[in-house]
Amino acid sequence: MDSLMSMGGMDMSSAGMFYDLNTALARLFWYLVGGFLGLALLLRVVAALEVIRRKRLWRTRSIAHPTSPQGLVTQTYATVTAIIRELCYPQIIFLRERGPQWLSPPPLGRSLLLIFYWAIIIALLTFLAIADDAYYWERIGFRAAWVSVTQVPLVYFIASKISIIGQLSGTSYERLNWLHRWVSRTLLVSITVHGSFFVAEWARADFVQLELQMMPMVKYGLGAWAVLLWTVFSSLVPIRRMAYEVFVLQHIAAAAIFLWLLYVHVPSYARYNVWLSIGILVFSRFTGIVWSLWQNLATHGANARVSCMSIGYLAELRAMGCNMTLLTLRDVRFTWKAGQHMYLWLPGLGVLESHPFTLSNIPSTKPSGAAEFVIQAHSGFTRRLYDRALTAQRDEPLVFKTFVAGPFGCPPVWNAFETLILISAGTGASFTLPILESVLQEPYCVQTIDLLLLIKTKEHGTHYIERLRRCIDYAKSHGILLHMQVNVTEAYKVGCANSEDMVAIKQEKKEVAEVSTSTIRYSQKRVNIPEYIRNPVESSGGETSIVVCGGQKLVASVRNTVASLSNERAAHKGTGAQGIHLHVEEYCF
Repeated sequence: MDSLMSMGGMDMSSAGMFYDLNTALARLFWYLVGGFLGLALLLRVVAALEVIRRKRLWRTRSIAHPTSPQGLVTQTYATVTAIIRELCYPQIIFLRERGPQWLSPPPLGRSLLLIFYWAIIIALLTFLAIADDAYYWERIGFRAAWVSVTQVPLVYFIASKISIIGQLSGTSYERLNWLHRWVSRTLLVSITVHGSFFVAEWARADFVQLELQMMPMVKYGLGAWAVLLWTVFSSLVPIRRMAYEVFVLQHIAAAAIFLWLLYVHVPSYARYNVWLSIGILVFSRFTGIVWSLWQNLATHGANARVSCMSIGYLAELRAMGCNMTLLTLRDVRFTWKAGQHMYLWLPGLGVLESHPFTLSNIPSTKPSGAAEFVIQAHSGFTRRLYDRALTAQRDEPLVFKTFVAGPFGCPPVWNAFETLILISAGTGASFTLPILESVLQEPYCVQTIDLLLLIKTKEHGTHYIERLRRCIDYAKSHGILLHMQVNVTEAYKVGCANSEDMVAIKQEKKEVAEVSTSTIRYSQKRVNIPEYIRNPVESSGGETSIVVCGGQKLVASVRNTVASLSNERAAHKGTGAQGIHLHVEEYCF
């Protein structure tokens, strides 16, 4: 981007002085990105081999705890992994009553990654560029231009639902969204440095107005900066939540406009960054469309309204009470893993709206299975969905034509741990309950499962509690120690608890039969998260995986508990204490 101020292919005379070094630094940036992806791929392969080792040991029944390290190599790997986890998991600063929660900085691991990224950007901006001479302003201006345009493809890479970065690292797009936002903010800063240094130089020479008249591409550059500024601002949590559907549409439009303005602004020899970004978008959209077409070519069987080849599915809507909707797709052709989600498009409720929802059940072993989604009504689409479900007849669900995209998500191998602790709040059970059900089908290394469900009122959990009861028999048949606890959070608040709920909970507490190793315990007391996690972790002879799905406050508490407990027990550091894995899903829209 030397000669971002070029016109008609003619470079400014000073631009060539910086070209070689700036392009070399731009290549270095992508070498570093490639090295990071190579490391991520290596770690993914090592983790996959570790899962294979554990399952092989489980099949041979040669040791009691196949998830514990065996030998120097696996012990070293486990120790390094434990140290990295203790460093990455904590949420050091979390704003509760003192400020908006969305202003809380990322967890320590993400913060360290950001600091490392910023250090690279600062190094690229300043390397051999800080010198008090006649070219000071131009040199940094051109350097910032190259650093900025080089980051643009990365922004689009990590925003794509289907991308090479996601495939190599084994990370789904939604788990990279936070990085997409922070890289975009970093890009805004570097573009601001680029523009401000040139404007400062022009102001010193008193020809700002003349520059704008002589060099039209400067105006396009200012336009690109303004679009990016708006994009970053509108992506802030309180802004995008005001009208999320509008945010998504304008965000897509802004991304396209930004690339067009950037294309006009940069010289021809730097436009490969723009073309690469366009290629990323086209590849992601094209593969997504092809995949969606295949997923939506559904053969409707006996349970459907028609019996022919058609595109799309028929979604049945049922209002579940407590502002929740059960959406069911019958006779689905696709399969999925516990913890994945899909995008649903119901043209009858929103022509331009496609929304992600967690698959709340596991695939059926029968040829014509169903996919279920439990959707909490907030505003916009989910509110319209619930309101329409309320209009359905008691025994006749409302039916809508629906198109799907996905499934998305790269969940861990849940049955490669000895102990599972599943913690969820409200509809977060749509994430944790399928994990429980899938593990009970193929338990492999799992010996103990503890599940905690936090609900506002008993009515909120009726759908899930019925399924939990069915899990007891599965656990018995596999000899798995299963403990399930349901906490009604409204009971914590004086005057908030529904009297019928309280009577029902007390009655169910009396009905809990602890004659087997599997139980459901109902509680009105506030749960102590650190204590709840500590007991099963200390009882486990192998590695524990903790899964949490809920709001920021719950997630922060679990994060800090896991990091503190692992450090306190010196996991995999010669004490005999085993490692603790953490998987987090947060409510985010």
